[in-house]
Amino acid sequence: MHFNALSQPPKQLSHITIQGFTLIELMITVVIIGILAAISIPSYNNYILKAHRKEGISQIYSLTERLERARSSLMSYASFDNYKSSQFTYYQYEIDVSNDGSTYTITAVALASQKNDTCGDIKFSSDNSWEFGDKSLGENDCL
Repeated sequence: MHFNALSQPPKQLSHITIQGFTLIELMITVVIIGILAAISIPSYNNYILKAHRKEGISQIYSLTERLERARSSLMSYASFDNYKSSQFTYYQYEIDVSNDGSTYTITAVALASQKNDTCGDIKFSSDNSWEFGDKSLGENDCL
């Protein structure tokens, strides 16, 4: 006996399940991902700005140590007057010394994307006071 595939009765397809996603399920997934992205991306950007600011403050402390070492040996900050760092990625550092060489101010000028930081430029004075680009923000907000 010879069986031809065409002569066989059609098989029932009821036991076969089709796997996949419906359009509604895909749309819900896209909406959820969009909501998560809308919340997390600005938060991430603020975190990055804060990390760069902390790096800038660390550099200010490093410059302060160098200034204090110079004062302990030379009895003046004058050797650092008009100091201007080469441009770092996020800040450029400037040191202004008073005429008598007894006080100084270190300014970290925000560069590139760091200009979007709410704290802006950062100033540190030899009297241990901090000042930020946004005058309404204080040490608790920016340090």
